[in-house]
Amino acid sequence: VRRAQPVIPLPGGPPPAQAPGWVAFSGGPNMEPPVRNGAAPAGATSSGVLLQTIAAVAETPELSLLPPTNPLASNTAIDLQTVINDIASQLGVPAPTINVANGNRLLNELRREYFLAEHGARDGLWSLARAFTEAEELVYIETPGFARTVHPGAASGAVTIDLVQTLIDRLTARPKLKLVLCTQRETDFKPAPYVRRAIALRNEAIQALEAAAPGRVAAFHPAGFPGRATQLPTTTIVVDDVYSFCGATHLRRRGMSFDGSAAIASVDHTIVDGYSAKVRNQRILSMASRLGITATDGGGLPVPNFTRLQRPAAAFSLIQDLIEQQGLGFLETNWAGPSDATVIPQSVDVTDPDGSAGGSLTALLASLLSP
Repeated sequence: VRRAQPVIPLPGGPPPAQAPGWVAFSGGPNMEPPVRNGAAPAGATSSGVLLQTIAAVAETPELSLLPPTNPLASNTAIDLQTVINDIASQLGVPAPTINVANGNRLLNELRREYFLAEHGARDGLWSLARAFTEAEELVYIETPGFARTVHPGAASGAVTIDLVQTLIDRLTARPKLKLVLCTQRETDFKPAPYVRRAIALRNEAIQALEAAAPGRVAAFHPAGFPGRATQLPTTTIVVDDVYSFCGATHLRRRGMSFDGSAAIASVDHTIVDGYSAKVRNQRILSMASRLGITATDGGGLPVPNFTRLQRPAAAFSLIQDLIEQQGLGFLETNWAGPSDATVIPQSVDVTDPDGSAGGSLTALLASLLSP
């Protein structure tokens, strides 16, 4: 509803002549948050949280026009019509009268939308920063694009925490901690200048990690079909087989602040041998899928490589052994990118932008789309 409707009715436009706006459209009881009836289903032992990432101004941009003194910016008691009047005044349109039965809920949603429009959201960044800071044994990262979340020499913007540096610091502090990084060979970009820059940023981050923890960082690409690399549409991160992060929030600056995305951070409360049962199983199956191995062979016997995935340290050892033997058909070693200079790489700020200034980013996007 919010993607298709303005926040309040706006005059003019194609038929229908006037959209009702998402405040009025979502004011009915059918938009109330769902409530579970009865007890949780049997076997429901996990807890999760939805993490949102969005650039400033991108979410309900009309609300970013409100001055810092507007009622939504404070915790003072207000009514819905007062907020509607303020929004209409800033947009220069007549203030509609909106009567809904769920005004309190809509006020809470409008307040949240205001802060998203003003500052954006970086839920994934904070969740991963916490998880990386507490890592002890193995961090498994599977992502289409990998880069620092703060680039050297860049001005401080929406992202002030470099997750790559956080990993470097933790690897330095914990000699037993290891990192497995699975990335898409040619990244998730299509235009060659973007691909060149993205690969350069990925390699810079990997080299910094390897320099900080020699022998404890293993980076590879999933092999896919012969001659064709596997694409990675989502990011999956597992820390110590107790924390799971999965979604479209990729580990790079644009992924943590610019691209609109959602991810789920979750844990499983069933602990087996010190690990969350479902999280460990997720990591095992994810790694097995990327390596193209199964639990048993055609005769039902256990596959040794699958058995090695059961423990974090053994899983790292498997990846390291395969990399040292050039993959053996299970994986591709990290690619440094094309060696020719026929393509000029796109700039860092365009390939991996920061989402702190939504207005200027909107202008940049418009310029890139213009003929």
